[in-house]
Amino acid sequence: MQFARKTVRTIIISTVGMLTVTAASAGEETAPGRQRLDDAWWTGPIISMSAAAMPKGHAYFEPYLYNVHSGGNDYVRSRTYMLYGATDRLTLGLIPVFGYNRLGGGENASGPRMGDLSLIARYQLTRYNAETYMPDTSLALEWSLPTGRHDQLKRLGDGMGAGTSMLTLRFLAQEVFWAPNGRLLRARLGLSRTFAGTATVKDRSVYGTPDGFLGEAKPGSSFTIDHSWEYSLTRSWVLAVDLSYSHTERTKVQGILNGGAYAYRSGTADSFAIAPAVEYSWSETKGILAGVRIVPKSHGTPSSITPVVALSLFF
Repeated sequence: MQFARKTVRTIIISTVGMLTVTAASAGEETAPGRQRLDDAWWTGPIISMSAAAMPKGHAYFEPYLYNVHSGGNDYVRSRTYMLYGATDRLTLGLIPVFGYNRLGGGENASGPRMGDLSLIARYQLTRYNAETYMPDTSLALEWSLPTGRHDQLKRLGDGMGAGTSMLTLRFLAQEVFWAPNGRLLRARLGLSRTFAGTATVKDRSVYGTPDGFLGEAKPGSSFTIDHSWEYSLTRSWVLAVDLSYSHTERTKVQGILNGGAYAYRSGTADSFAIAPAVEYSWSETKGILAGVRIVPKSHGTPSSITPVVALSLFF
């Protein structure tokens, strides 16, 4: 990688496929006992996204493998972030999802299936400055396309999509601090709002409709707050934790079942999550992340435990 002559850059690989470049003036003096910015390698936490753009012309690949275990069921997923630095401020990418559901009663999905495909664009507004503590901030737009199967299911375990496009707008911020002992701390904040279209639904579906149903479903919009902290134990080892809250509005389903009108509205849902993790990087461009997301039972949301592992590769 080419570095600017008057800039020291530390490559920081983030949680959901985003790469951060933290910059400080080459003339900046690091206080005695403080860890240098370029002495910390990060892969990022499990949930929170990076607020910094990738360098122009570089690519980033981050596959996630996780298993959502809830109510005796297992929902195994692979979610891969494939990103490219179009400019020094604009990052573009694809996020394909594949998965397999195993239901507790022994009912299995027919095999691995593709979920909904997302397109993402992120534009960096401000860049981190170690002298003024100006944070990285960005706006990100994610468009989810209905490529996963959502209706005409033979078994409930076959469902892998929403059946409609979804648009998510995110504001992201990221800051680096020094702990009292001189080690680096990195904090992230994400605010997001998701809006969904209307899905055409036939027969058994992910919306709980039975065979013989014909109509539509309108998923409720949602609002999410993510916050994370990362602590640099050594250059290669990092401890991380995410905290997340999400509120989802009612989903509306209406149509015809066996010649008669059929309609219902789901309740609103709130979910809370905590996700501790350990990061290890064997170089400044390659690392691995392992942790678990814990969601306690709350209003409209069942409890779940999700072990996660991800590989981070920057080219």
